[in-house]
Amino acid sequence: MIPLTLTAVFAFAIQEPGIPPADVETQLVHLVRDWIQAKVQEQPQTLNRIENEILEFVEEGTAPLSNLSLWERVFERAPSYPPKTKGKIQMDHLKKTGEPVFWRAPSANTDSSSLLPLTIVCGKQDGQSLLENIPLNVAEQALLVAMEFPNPASSETHDATRIQFLHTFSFAVHNFRVNRNEVSLLSDLETHSQARLLSDYFPHFFASVLTLPSGEVPLEFWNRLMRPLPRQPYPTDFLAEFHIPSAGRNYWVQALQYDLPDQAGQPAFVRVRVDQQENAIHLLANKVYSVDLFLNDAIVDLNKPISIFRNGAPLQFKAVRNLRTLLDNFALNLDARAVFPVVVHGIDIPRSSP
Repeated sequence: MIPLTLTAVFAFAIQEPGIPPADVETQLVHLVRDWIQAKVQEQPQTLNRIENEILEFVEEGTAPLSNLSLWERVFERAPSYPPKTKGKIQMDHLKKTGEPVFWRAPSANTDSSSLLPLTIVCGKQDGQSLLENIPLNVAEQALLVAMEFPNPASSETHDATRIQFLHTFSFAVHNFRVNRNEVSLLSDLETHSQARLLSDYFPHFFASVLTLPSGEVPLEFWNRLMRPLPRQPYPTDFLAEFHIPSAGRNYWVQALQYDLPDQAGQPAFVRVRVDQQENAIHLLANKVYSVDLFLNDAIVDLNKPISIFRNGAPLQFKAVRNLRTLLDNFALNLDARAVFPVVVHGIDIPRSSP
């Protein structure tokens, strides 16, 4: 998980009868801002009061928890961000470590409410040099944040690389309104393997993972970087692999108990497939023994009973959408494009088919 903290303070909006949908969304934005601030400051009475206000919108049907597009827009708008210089390479310091981080925001990004694609530029050069290597027309298409990989690359540095990435990523999403469906990881040939490790650990973070070719970079490569296929945050057919103890999340599956990679380097995994016609989730697991599932109505119909087949063993349950679950998940990950009003905890997976 990314260590996230929000510190904005905003006055909450008062509900009025007969509010148009656009005003409902705006009021929810302000209420969510205040809810996160109260959570950061550990104010349980304020949390309950704001939740009850939000719940009125939910219960009257103007903001149902099944309406993912509404809640995605609310969560996109809710955080506030500090003003930042645009069009020039800048340096800040990472909050957790104090290490320098270099970044560049597009000069054309004058609307602070618009979402920015993010490209994390990786390499062994210093951060400023990494960003200076990016052509200006490419740099104007996205927020660029540099990440210097440890040197030399070895198994001992993998954990440091992972932690450095999480701090760098956290800096980006705390300081800029990032489009989480358009996050790219760019490395050079020397650091390709380290970047691939990050994409193995956190596949649900990235829309694309690209390696700069040697020599002159063709226009087609830059076009791929500037126009990645958007991340699909709610896939219904994917392979979830688990490589290290501290990276058990893969899209909407959180592995709780699993074995580490064997001597051949083969990780534990779950093949996840959703049959939406049958409202069923199939989990075919190898060396994964327990999971949590984060669910929404893009994955299954939460109004109906849901079947889960765990290595063939059936389990059926009825999910109940929950506002606190929805809010807690956003506060933890700050990902407005991954909205989950249901978490099913502690699903045990038999070790072999029945």
